[in-house]
Order: sequence, then C-alpha cells, then structure tokens
Amino acid sequence: MRRRGVADGSPDGPGPGPRDHPQRAGLRRGRGRGLGTVNKALDPEAIGPYVDELARRVAQFPAESITACKRAVYESIDKPIDEALRAEAYWLYQATSKTPAIKGFTVADERGLEHDIENQRNWNELVMQVQEIQ
Repeated sequence: MRRRGVADGSPDGPGPGPRDHPQRAGLRRGRGRGLGTVNKALDPEAIGPYVDELARRVAQFPAESITACKRAVYESIDKPIDEALRAEAYWLYQATSKTPAIKGFTVADERGLEHDIENQRNWNELVMQVQEIQ
C-alpha cells in the first residue's frame, strides 16, 4: 500500500490533489519531505494512533504556550518571512518569559540548538527535550 504524507496529494493517487489544497499546490509528491514540509508519512491504519499520541504530547504543554503558537501562525500566514519570524519570536517570548520553560529555551539558545540541521529535522523531539530542562 502506498504511504502518503501531508503534501503528497496528487491527481493520480487516492486522496485530495493539489487543486484541492491551493496552499500546497507547489508541492509535489516527495518534494514536501525534501523541503521540510512533511516529516512523516503514515499508512492509513496508523494515522489514528499517531494523532492520539500527538494530542497527548501537545496536552502536556502549558495552555499559554499553545495559544501563543496559534497566534504566531495566524499572525504570520500572509507576511513576508522576516515579519513572520519576528512575530514568532514575539509570541515565543510571551509564552515562555514568565514560566519555568524560559530556562529550557535559554539553555537551547546558548547551545545554538536551533541552528543544528538535525534539530531542525527533528524539531518536535528537540522541543520535548527543551521542556525537560530544569
């Protein structure tokens, strides 16, 4: 059975094609992973358990952090990259500056962890590790 990723929709396979997702129209099968827009492809029967586990992980984050992430995404959707990154930095600061999480992000920044390409590829794992820094 063919595995599909988020940016893998195409007119020649099952599921919605690029025309059904205008924001992904430029992405073609396989290219999404290379661009870093797809980090996982799952068999259909594995999607439910994966989403359940992801939801459990997200539920561990402080509500303020989740709200700040959503605000950063919504605020930056139609902005140029430099403005979007400034908005992201602002909301990250808002979410972490008054919580114990600030120490983890400070340590990560001092170590330059966000600049490591492997950390970029495994961002979700890095975020979970940073959360554990006391």
